[in-house]
Amino acid sequence: MVGDEMALCGETYAGIGADEAAISFNDFRFYVSNIQLLTAEGDAMPFQLAQDGMWQVEDVALLDFENGEAGCSEIGNAALNGEVIGMAPSGEYV
Repeated sequence: MVGDEMALCGETYAGIGADEAAISFNDFRFYVSNIQLLTAEGDAMPFQLAQDGMWQVEDVALLDFENGEAGCSEIGNAALNGEVIGMAPSGEYV
């Protein structure tokens, strides 16, 4: 997200940061791993990723927000993944 808008390739977003710069994305993918959830008491609890063999393998997940269009057409593809799916011990998390 950029402010209240979905971050998309080929779009320009003005007023970003202390310098209020304009930014745009050519690619927007990243990996997350070793995810933990925090309880209200401050304890870290493990989050076990659901294994799908494409976006989530072992304890690593790929989040892919580029759609292969506009500014991402040369390096991206149409497949998107904007969520991490898994399980955690029952409880309340903050």
